[in-house]
Amino acid sequence: MLYSNEYLAVVNAIAFNDNHLLNSHIKGLFKTAGMSHALVVSGLHIGIVVLAVQAGFKHIPVKKKYKNIMAAAITMAYMYVVGLSPSVIRAGYLAVIVLLTKNINKEQDSFTTLAFIGLVSIIINPYITRNIGAMLSYTACIGIISANRWCKSKNIEEIKRDLICATAAVVSTIPILAMAGMYITLMSPVYNVMLAVFITVICVLSIITPIMNLIPV
Repeated sequence: MLYSNEYLAVVNAIAFNDNHLLNSHIKGLFKTAGMSHALVVSGLHIGIVVLAVQAGFKHIPVKKKYKNIMAAAITMAYMYVVGLSPSVIRAGYLAVIVLLTKNINKEQDSFTTLAFIGLVSIIINPYITRNIGAMLSYTACIGIISANRWCKSKNIEEIKRDLICATAAVVSTIPILAMAGMYITLMSPVYNVMLAVFITVICVLSIITPIMNLIPV
C-alpha cells in the first residue's frame, strides 16, 4: 500500500531479509555502489535495531539492567523474524551477549565475544566455514571493531568515526571479495554512510509496523 513494486522490493530486503522481489536491475544498482550487503540483514541492521530500542527505552522509568534484558529479548525476536542466517546469528548473538554482560558489570572484549560466537556457529554448522556471506560478515566485524577502538583512542568525532569504520569494513573484506571474484568499489564507504540514515528508518519501521498491525484501528 505504501510502496511501488520497485521500492517494496528494496524495503522488504532491508527490513525483513526477504529478497524474492528483487530483480537483476536493483541488485545491479546496489552492486555498482558497493552496497549489496544492505540488501541482506546483517550486523548493520542488528546494530541499528539495538540502538533504536535503547533510544526508545531511554526515558522509561525502569532500571537499566531490565532495559538491557528487554533489548536483548527484542533483538532475539528480530533475529527470528528476519531468519537465522550466518550474518544474523553472528551479529545478533554478539549484541545479546554485550547487552547481558552489562548486567554483571564484566569488562567486555569484542574480539573474544566474536571468537566465541564463531566457535559456537562452527560447532552447530561446520559448513558455515565455506559460506562467503559468513566470511564477509566476520571480516567486516573485525575491521569495524579495530577501527572503532582506534577512533576512541584518538577521540575522533562521531561522523568521522562512522566513515572510518565503514572504510575499515570495506577494506577488511577486500581479500574475501577478491577470492570470490566479487565486485569492489572505492566509493563504497561513502555510500555506506549516506545510506545508513535510510536503513535506520526502514529498520525501525520494520519493528513498529507489525506491532501497529495488531492494534484494531
